Amino acid sequence: PNGTVWTVAGGGSFSAVDIPAQMAKLLQPGAIAVNSSGSVFFSDSENARVCVVTPDGMLRLVAGTNVHAAGGDGVVATASAIGRSYGLAFDGYGNLLISEVDNCRVRNVSRTTGIIRTIAGDPAGGNCSYADGPLPLLNYPYGIAFDPISSTLYIADRLNYRVRALPTGGVLYTLAGNTAPGFAGDGGPAAYALLNSPNAVGVGSNGTVYVVDTANDRVRAIGYVAPLTAAAPCVAVAPAHGSVSATLVPSGATVYYSCYVGVTLVFSSSQTCYDGTLSGPAPTCAAPCVAVAPAYGYVSAASVPSGATVTYGCYAGYT
Repeated sequence: PNGTVWTVAGGGSFSAVDIPAQMAKLLQPGAIAVNSSGSVFFSDSENARVCVVTPDGMLRLVAGTNVHAAGGDGVVATASAIGRSYGLAFDGYGNLLISEVDNCRVRNVSRTTGIIRTIAGDPAGGNCSYADGPLPLLNYPYGIAFDPISSTLYIADRLNYRVRALPTGGVLYTLAGNTAPGFAGDGGPAAYALLNSPNAVGVGSNGTVYVVDTANDRVRAIGYVAPLTAAAPCVAVAPAHGSVSATLVPSGATVYYSCYVGVTLVFSSSQTCYDGTLSGPAPTCAAPCVAVAPAYGYVSAASVPSGATVTYGCYAGYT
């Protein structure tokens, strides 16, 4: 009944999923988000997973393998290890966004396919540092919030002492803060403000971004600023005798090239898109050469990959 409190799921330790949520065991859940259908998503941080309580009261696994590690992208989220998470949100398409604190990255779990990929930070989960732009780096990202009006994700980048912004289809940039922790900037532009270990962010209906400035013992507010213009995507063309992983590549994303069996790739097998421009020359697939042995002689190989060397010789007594 209204006004009554009850446990939806949990009690310290670990339990399997696909059971009634009230029977489940959790260990230090760190973040929570509810989607439009009423399903309750939360990070079971010390168990290195994200779970959901569905409207029928069942506990299901969303992401993670119960092992603290940096799992790979491009697979079903339940097969990819994650780190501790203290931030969950949904983007404008209903995809689940997960901040992984100790893996220093934010990942996206597709609502339709369940595939997980990194959208900010080091995809390998090992480089905890600072960088804006098409190859962005984070350092202990905590809370996250998505603004559906501007289609922008905000990240409390705790050990970079910043709030970062990632427009859909754009590149990561700094909204507020600086490499040095401190307190300064009230009444002035956010770009010149100082923060100290921000742990959480939220967005108001008017676009105001609210920041839990933890080590400054404050809640700060940043008035709405239109997000930076989204960077242009790149068009990738498959080489003759080969294929490409995607033809339309968002800025900041990587495209992969491959050649058919027996054909050699020339130039790099991958390129990154930077605001409409790919990072290198278009690769080609070079067909092998056919080497024919001379009369009264021999050849080291009949089919020679592009760039390789073939050796000819003559039988004894022939020059």
